[in-house]
Amino acid sequence: MKPAIHRADVVVVFDYRRYEPDALALAQLAAERGGKVVVFTDTWLSPASAHADVVLPSRVSSTSPYDSLVPSLAVIETVVAHVLAALGPSAHDHLRRTEATAGTSAWSDRRTGCSRSRAVVRRPGRRPTPLNVKRHHRSRATTTRRPAALR
Repeated sequence: MKPAIHRADVVVVFDYRRYEPDALALAQLAAERGGKVVVFTDTWLSPASAHADVVLPSRVSSTSPYDSLVPSLAVIETVVAHVLAALGPSAHDHLRRTEATAGTSAWSDRRTGCSRSRAVVRRPGRRPTPLNVKRHHRSRATTTRRPAALR
């Protein structure tokens, strides 16, 4: 069975040091089938970059022993914000419906300046427990459990 990648498709690849062979194969396949390929990678450039229409490198080096993907996250958030702005209100509505289906939402409350995320904690052998996470600008996240009667 052949993967369904066509000319109108955009494949987004995230590939950082210790590059994955699957990312390269996916980028190559998408390019061969005429799809657009966007690669988020580090400054050393993933091998998948050779097949990309757009390459978005970011630094991953840090003072700790581990690479940091914080700069990459900033680039990703910027790209998503600009794509949503370019596509207009229908894209925002589509994203809201998708998040509602997934049971999460990261839309901010413009009146309070807070963003709310709704996540579900899955515990082995138990029913999923919804959590409401409230993020305030300039403060740490606070987590509140739903009352037992509402679970």
